[in-house]
Amino acid sequence: MESFSVTSDLAREDWNALMRAVHLRMQERMRRGSLLVRWAPLLVAVAVMAGICFTAYWWPGAIQVESLVLGFLLMLAFMAFIAAHGRRAQAPADDGSFYGRTEFRFAPEGISISRERSNAHSSWALVREISYTPAHVYLWIDNLAAYTFRVADLPAALTVDEAVARLRAFKAASSATAAAAAPADDAAMPAASDAPIPVAALPPRPTVWQELKALLRLEMLRGADPAHLFGRDATILMLGALALVAWIGLDRLDYGPDAEIMWFGLSAIGTSVSMTLLLAWVLSRLSSPQLPMRRTLLLTVAGSPLVVVIGWLITHTSPSMYYMALIVLVTWLAFLVHSGLRAMTGRSQWRAVGGTTATFLLLVYLSAWFFPGGPDLWYEPDSDYDTSSAEFEQREKLQFEQAPRIDAALARLPAGDPAQAAMYFVGFAGYGQQRVFAEEIGTAARVVGEKYSLGGRELRLINDQRDETTWPAASGTALRHALVGLGQRMNRDNDVLFLALSSHGGEDATLSVMNDSLSLWRDLDATELRAMLQESGIRWRVIVISACHAGSFIDSLADENTIVLTAAAKQNTSFGCSDDRDLTYFGEAFYRDALPKAASLREAFEQARVAIAAREKKEGVDESDPQAYFGAALEAKLAQMSGEPVASAQGR
Repeated sequence: MESFSVTSDLAREDWNALMRAVHLRMQERMRRGSLLVRWAPLLVAVAVMAGICFTAYWWPGAIQVESLVLGFLLMLAFMAFIAAHGRRAQAPADDGSFYGRTEFRFAPEGISISRERSNAHSSWALVREISYTPAHVYLWIDNLAAYTFRVADLPAALTVDEAVARLRAFKAASSATAAAAAPADDAAMPAASDAPIPVAALPPRPTVWQELKALLRLEMLRGADPAHLFGRDATILMLGALALVAWIGLDRLDYGPDAEIMWFGLSAIGTSVSMTLLLAWVLSRLSSPQLPMRRTLLLTVAGSPLVVVIGWLITHTSPSMYYMALIVLVTWLAFLVHSGLRAMTGRSQWRAVGGTTATFLLLVYLSAWFFPGGPDLWYEPDSDYDTSSAEFEQREKLQFEQAPRIDAALARLPAGDPAQAAMYFVGFAGYGQQRVFAEEIGTAARVVGEKYSLGGRELRLINDQRDETTWPAASGTALRHALVGLGQRMNRDNDVLFLALSSHGGEDATLSVMNDSLSLWRDLDATELRAMLQESGIRWRVIVISACHAGSFIDSLADENTIVLTAAAKQNTSFGCSDDRDLTYFGEAFYRDALPKAASLREAFEQARVAIAAREKKEGVDESDPQAYFGAALEAKLAQMSGEPVASAQGR
């Protein structure tokens, strides 16, 4: 076999290429390692997430989603910094043994290496393996070290395949000579694999089964043969069909037995397909070297069936678990795509993965505007279109009866006594889809009744999907009718109104009103509430609003004859309004715990405020910051009525 020489002026890009080849060798060694070694990173990740989920379940306030995301991002930044620092530390010196002009002479008797300040000779026994890419040839002399030269520097008459074949022949001849000279009882060493390093060129078409097996390896965060990641139409369509079937089937589980396909909801499928194509295009454009879009599309749809299943599962968990699971899912997808890109190109592709992940999160955010509750493919015809005539009749009857029911309730109230001031209670539970608001008004009526000896001077307006007949329904119109009627029943210049409102609230000074049975969906705002109070002519008013952002009502309602207590500041949310609770945090602290024993409304409010702040701090949630306005004239009047102490200051 004829000898040949190669002279290469090695520079930084050649070192980077060698480091990529080293990385691929290390990855291959890991893949061939024990099961424990291969799965150790995933097992550690699962253990960490199990610890987080356990903590979130038993101590709900101990983990904040924002802190978790920030910690995750800081960890990624730290890992990137360490990796960059390691690469700089491992880089060869400018006057060392790698950079600069090097002449390699390959002959049957060995390898001669000549540099400006050194000459060396190595036998072929030192060479463990020979591999190559379209740009470089590597003669590995250790696990992480190799003689490196450029393919472009080969003699003009010698192709890379011919050169590599000649080098392997030199090595094989040397090994055969050494084996013949060795004692007969010496075992021969197995030959190392000389497979070329994967490159970004489009490989020959694999079978669909080969592609699916390769994608399964990627999903298990293991390496895959790039020749099996072609992107066949059949494979892509099969994965898309599996994802669609899973989506339709799982979405069906959220509806009753009579659910039907909502055909105009199929536009969501078109939107999802468009988003997938866009992500594949971004991934193709950002990869280096650029990959054909069919290959990036294969990676984009690789985990789609599993994503649909996991996505459906996490939407049925608590909010804290949802965000943690979402972080894990996105991280897994990022590593899956990166592993595939690295197999195809032979180099790290975090820029492409980062850009595509950012695009994906942006698309998820934007899609929330078009599909706030998620794109639905099913609907319940009974609830939307096929309501029976009996149900319509019942609804009409309920609507027709509301005003007479309020009038009847007002007629049962004791009339006001000019000689003695009394307290009248009106409760308003606006949101009927969750029982906590109706339960809270019930507690408020009981506690206020015992505290101020109501003696039956009580009226409730309640939206409660569990019970539509016990109390009149709550709406802005119903509350106006009740307050005007109550103003005619009570002594407006002497008696005191205790108005308790409980619902969801908005920063624009609104309270949610929801009663599907009566088609009530118009919110109650502060301006309307002030107008109906003025229309009623009721002079003395205690108004307690248990809702998010309830502090936004104070400016509209405050005067010297009014006390306004709210569960939260204008910009803040309150807590405890889930359907599995009997009282909100404010309802527990104020109505249940503080008011029965407090000497005054001011003392009860301050006790509740302190208790809520301590609870929110313990649970690690943002403070609700309850607000209050105390009209001096009404505080003095309440003190006269029940012996409450008179505060020395008016206002908040």
